[in-house]
Amino acid sequence: MDYDTIAAVSTPYGRGGISVIRISGSEAVQTADKVFRAKSGKTLTDAPNRSINYGHIISNGEVIDEVLVSVMRAPHTFTAEDVVEINCHGGLYVTKAVLGAVYDAGARPAEAGEFTKRAFLNGRVDLTYASSVMDMINAKTKLQHKMALNHLNGKLAERIRNIRESLMETAAYIQASFDFPEELDEAEDDRIEHSLEKALSMMDNLLENADKGIVAKEGIPTVIVGKPNVGKSSLMNLLAQCDRAIVTDIPGTTRDTIEEVVTVGNLMLKLTDTAGIRETGDTVESIGVERAKNLAEIAELVLFVVDCSKPLDDADMQIYDMVKDKNTVIIANKCDLADNFELPFEIDAIKFCAKSGDGLKALTDKIEQIYISGIEECTESDTLLSGEREKDAVKKARAFTNSALTTIKVLSSDMAIDDIHSAANALNLIDGTEISDDIINTIFETYCVGK
Repeated sequence: MDYDTIAAVSTPYGRGGISVIRISGSEAVQTADKVFRAKSGKTLTDAPNRSINYGHIISNGEVIDEVLVSVMRAPHTFTAEDVVEINCHGGLYVTKAVLGAVYDAGARPAEAGEFTKRAFLNGRVDLTYASSVMDMINAKTKLQHKMALNHLNGKLAERIRNIRESLMETAAYIQASFDFPEELDEAEDDRIEHSLEKALSMMDNLLENADKGIVAKEGIPTVIVGKPNVGKSSLMNLLAQCDRAIVTDIPGTTRDTIEEVVTVGNLMLKLTDTAGIRETGDTVESIGVERAKNLAEIAELVLFVVDCSKPLDDADMQIYDMVKDKNTVIIANKCDLADNFELPFEIDAIKFCAKSGDGLKALTDKIEQIYISGIEECTESDTLLSGEREKDAVKKARAFTNSALTTIKVLSSDMAIDDIHSAANALNLIDGTEISDDIINTIFETYCVGK
C-alpha cells in the first residue's frame, strides 16, 4: 500500500547522547534529501540500500546539526516502506529543530503507533507481533520480557493459526460432502466431532493459563490493609522506593487510597495503600475505611500489616477474618521493637521492619511463591495470552465451537458450518486476520508516537 510520508522521534525527548528521527513512506528518501547534505556530496537517493551516510541537516540555508543518516528501502524494512533514520545529537532543541526541518520538507507528524500500524497493514507483521512491540518496550520484569519475546517470535500467532486452520478444514469438509455427494461420502460425524473437540482442547489450554499471562503483564491487584499506625504507608514507600505516602505518628493520616505500580522480584504489583481500618467518628476517615474494606474484598493479593511490638486486639482479628481466605501475606512489622512475639494466625507471618527494609527479601520470596512458579513454567514451555482482548476472543471462539459440536450431535453437521466460521472469525481478533479498522485504531492509539 502507498501511504503519505510520516516522521517522528523514536527516542525519548530530553537530554541525551543521540536522538533518532524516523521517516517512513514512499517519499521518505526524497524528503530526507531536501534537508540532508552528505559530506561526500552524494544524495540519499543515490545511496546504497542499508547504508549509513555522514553529513549535516540544513534548514533555511543554516546548519542545524552534524548527523548520520541510515537509508533502508522497501520492502525489507520494519514498515515494508522506504525508511530513513536520522541520528542527531540528543538535545531537546536540536531534536525539535531537525524534526521541524523534516516536517517542512513534506513529512507529516506520525500518529501514535503509526509505524507499527503500517507494518501490520502492509503485511510485515501480524497483530500479535504488533501488540508485543509495546509489551517489550514496557517490560519491567523478566517474565514480562519473556512473554513479549515469545509473541515477537510468533509462538502465539502459530497456535492461533493452527486452531483456525483446523476449524476451517472441518467446515470445508462438511461443505464439500454436501456440495459433491457423488464424489465424497456423507460427512462422518465422528470425524467432525473429533476435530472440533481437538480445537476445543487447544482453546481450553490457552484459556487455562490466560489469567497467569494477564497477571504477569498487567500486574497483580494488591492492597495493603491493617489498623492505623501499623506501618502500611511505610511499606508502600519502601516498595515504591520513594516517599509516595505521608508517614506520621498520628492515627488516620491516610484517609484516601494511594496507588502505585511497583516491581517486586519478577512480578509487578498494582499496589494500593489504604486508610487504617478502625471505628471512627470522622466522616472523611470513615469513607476511607470503607474503601479499604471494599478493596480488600476484590484484591487479588492482600498485604495484611500488623504491629508486632504491641499486643494484637479485636480490630486485628476482625481484619484477619476479612482477608484470611484470600491470597494474603501477613507482615509482622516493627519487629525491631519486639524481642519475642507470637501471632494468633493460622497463616505464618513475615518478620518485617519497614523503616530498614529488613524482611523485604522474605516478602518478595513469599509473593513469588504464590504466583511465579506457574507463570514461569508456562512462559518457558508455552505461550500465554497476555490481555483481556485476546482472552475474550478465545472465549468467543470456544463458545461458537461448542455450539457447533452440540448442533452436530443433536441436528446435522451442515447446520454447524456458520458457528464454525464464527469461531474462526473470533480468532481473527488476536492475530489481525480480517479485522475492522475501528479495532485496529483502538489498539494502536495506545502506542507511543515513535513506534
